[in-house]
Amino acid sequence: MSYFDLGKAEISPNTPVVAGSFATITYTYTAGHPMDYAGYIKITFRNMEDFGQPQFDNPKAPNYCTVKATGGSRVIPRWDPKGGVRPSNKALFLIIRDQYLDRGEQVQVVFGDTSGGSPGWRMPTFCINHFRFTTFVDPIANYLFKELPESPTLSIIAGEPARAVCTAPSEVRAGQTFDYHLRLEDRWGNPTGSPLKFTHPGWTAPGNYTVEGIDQSTGLSAQSNPIDV
Repeated sequence: MSYFDLGKAEISPNTPVVAGSFATITYTYTAGHPMDYAGYIKITFRNMEDFGQPQFDNPKAPNYCTVKATGGSRVIPRWDPKGGVRPSNKALFLIIRDQYLDRGEQVQVVFGDTSGGSPGWRMPTFCINHFRFTTFVDPIANYLFKELPESPTLSIIAGEPARAVCTAPSEVRAGQTFDYHLRLEDRWGNPTGSPLKFTHPGWTAPGNYTVEGIDQSTGLSAQSNPIDV
């Protein structure tokens, strides 16, 4: 249990975003216990989350981010891909400078700031129910970070169907009916819904065959894997 009010963190908007798309997410930390002028906020992400690496130098390039604070504090950002503890090694450090951050004052990070021409922050390319901005704070500047009781999360969802994948049994008996399925995926391979199920009457003659699945709503189709009869 912490003896400090560690404050709170929020993101906006907090609505689902499409995998692999460019987005603008505003992260806001509100101080609880006053934070020393040499204190830190640390936001960590899991290693496998393949989002665009935040950068603070080129406002026209992808993944450009900006940071500011209310009150008289200045905030220096530092990205460190090994700054957290496995499995959340990826870390953004926000260092408080010039003046302490008082209770109720805020630090705001705009991930994917488009004001200078950047397309935004590229989201992870796979679906995640809880893309977490795990937040730690070091209010008394001793580099002993405390995790907030709650950290904001974002839902990453599949995009529009871009291709189809047809799967069938690899082996069936001659004269036997069987089921096969058609799965629709977005451009990154994320399933866009439940697979469609089809029934085939089978073949009377032994041999090697394939079947074709067609989604009537999108017109997407695919050949199955080989079927040994």
